[in-house]
Amino acid sequence: MIDMAIPVNHSFLDYKNHETLIFNMSNGENNFCIGIFNIIYFAQLAMQLGYIPKDDKWTNTLNEYYKNDDCYNAHKKICMKNPAIITNCICDNCDNPILFKVKDTKHEFQIGLLTILNCLKIAEQNNYIPQINVQFWILVENRYHLSNKF
Repeated sequence: MIDMAIPVNHSFLDYKNHETLIFNMSNGENNFCIGIFNIIYFAQLAMQLGYIPKDDKWTNTLNEYYKNDDCYNAHKKICMKNPAIITNCICDNCDNPILFKVKDTKHEFQIGLLTILNCLKIAEQNNYIPQINVQFWILVENRYHLSNKF
């Protein structure tokens, strides 16, 4: 499972990648990068499944924010054709209620919901995504006992 996510400037990565924020992730053995569009997708799935509170206003603002972004819209279509694999976490060593399975060309990784939320918060704090309702973060912190982690 991923134990570290660090935001990096996208200009250091492949010039074909149009996403505005990339996170370098590591599971202790391997590294890979995941973009903000995937983070948004995983967060919206978690909202739909009830693992985190729904914020319809934020979702609508997000859709408006990216409505003319061809890369974002193409990513949404790809995600609809290839939905994420979500599993329940049965690990005694973590507090993640669910894990998202992610594959690259060589590896398969599992990213916990708490890592996704951390990336979402970083993106929000750095204005890469629209602001999320403060009440959302309070509910998330209370539900997962995350005081001072965000």
